[in-house]
Amino acid sequence: MHGINSSYTGYFNRKYDRVGHLFQGRYRGILVDKDSYLLELTRYVHLNPVKAKFVKRPEEYPWSSYAGYIWKRKRVSWMEYAWILSQFGSHEAASARMYRKFVESGIEEQGDSPLADVVGQVLLGGEEILGKIKSLVRGKEVGQDVVEKKRFRDAPRAEHIISAVASILGVDKATITGRGRKGNEARKVAVYLVKRYSGLSNGEIGSLFGGIHHSAVTKTSGRLKEEMKRDLRIQELMDTIMSKIKA
Repeated sequence: MHGINSSYTGYFNRKYDRVGHLFQGRYRGILVDKDSYLLELTRYVHLNPVKAKFVKRPEEYPWSSYAGYIWKRKRVSWMEYAWILSQFGSHEAASARMYRKFVESGIEEQGDSPLADVVGQVLLGGEEILGKIKSLVRGKEVGQDVVEKKRFRDAPRAEHIISAVASILGVDKATITGRGRKGNEARKVAVYLVKRYSGLSNGEIGSLFGGIHHSAVTKTSGRLKEEMKRDLRIQELMDTIMSKIKA
């Protein structure tokens, strides 16, 4: 894919007398737990052109596979449609109608992207599949150019991170993880570190901290990250906690 990207960009730039990148960012792939995330992810992808206001309906976008899911005549031989449609029943025509209803029900919704739950930039899945993948890569050689995969492989357990935060800040773990504990520094620090290093999804992290919404995990982590830029004390605190975690 990197080769195709580079070759096509070169061709396009020569043809249209332009320079620079053609696509936003580098190509990358992630491993998706299809049972937990694939349907929601396909809806997100199919609705991107609508949300970006390129088209009014997802089937109008010419570079999307969506039309093939809802109309058999639009299918191409190299595309796999069966698994997605099978999640809506065994009758193909009825399944296509149900899938269309599922996708288009998201047009007016303003929910978070499912990609917000990607772990270590390589996996979109729950704790069970995360454990399986960790066991597969543990002890394997990882190149210096795949830092996120190394972090994913060596990720500390969330419980270990929370215990380290509690110990260093002199609070009990219930103060960090209990419901209604908004605003305390130990909780913010723990949420940030668990999100950054544990390999858990935002939803799983939310469950650890009293059942908070996955979007609250993102916001709490983001706020602390901004505080770290302004406050040397918090930066030093993070270094101390990480030294204890890695010890």
